[in-house]
Amino acid sequence: MLLQAVVACTGVTSTAVATALGVKLRSGRVTAESDLDVRGKLGIEKDITVGFKQIRLRIVLARTQLRTS
Repeated sequence: MLLQAVVACTGVTSTAVATALGVKLRSGRVTAESDLDVRGKLGIEKDITVGFKQIRLRIVLARTQLRTS
């Protein structure tokens, strides 16, 4: 659920920044992947750190075509 929240927040922020800059977005996609060893969270291994080791986001935005008339 944490990754879902990060992706949702990134999407909303990207849209807000584009609007503030006057950029009209046609589409956008945010994906996330992470490294997580659940053995620490589940208490299986006491030496494993609880939480994500790394979170990677990929953000792809497409704007509407600019008119050059």
